[in-house]
Amino acid sequence: MVASKSSIPVTPLSKTIVIALFLVLIIFVFLLGVSYQKYPQLFKKQLKQPFVSQKRVCSIYGFLPKKQYLPAYTVKQGDNLLSIVRTQLRDQNRLQEFITLNNDIFPNLKNDPFLEVGWEVFLPPDYVKRSSGQIHVIAGQVIDDTKERWWVMDSPDAEGGFGVIVDKNTKFANEPKPKKRDCVVMIYDRNGINGATALFLQKQ
Repeated sequence: MVASKSSIPVTPLSKTIVIALFLVLIIFVFLLGVSYQKYPQLFKKQLKQPFVSQKRVCSIYGFLPKKQYLPAYTVKQGDNLLSIVRTQLRDQNRLQEFITLNNDIFPNLKNDPFLEVGWEVFLPPDYVKRSSGQIHVIAGQVIDDTKERWWVMDSPDAEGGFGVIVDKNTKFANEPKPKKRDCVVMIYDRNGINGATALFLQKQ
């Protein structure tokens, strides 16, 4: 005698749950699409070349030396990584941020905490409360400032055409603040946590 296969009864409640889950999935996909359109920096590292202007109108473009715009600290006797972060950044949880910021000059810091007296290390600006540490200084031109929180910049010698977040956390060093077609120097968190942390008008 062959036993009959048991079946799971379908109730009105189970049907409602399935429909609800399906609707949640549709809403999630829709919101994901909206986020991509509004904040593409969350999905892409940079925009493509059509956003680059054909004319060079600014006096400088491209990546600039950090020492011109970022505060520096000279290592003293008795200093170590943690003591510098505690005294200069006032938050020991920013140790990795500090190491990342100085990685291009002192790449061994992430494996070897040794510091030599007299070394000059960089610090995030005071107005940057937290960053990825991937802070760069870029000169270029504002191509589009019409979208909420999303500006398009042109710097042929650096990233080409790319977008940045400009919001209440962005420091503007000039009044009135920079606008479309202005030539600027930007302190930029490349990892996208804070986007453009500061914008300065270029001196023409």
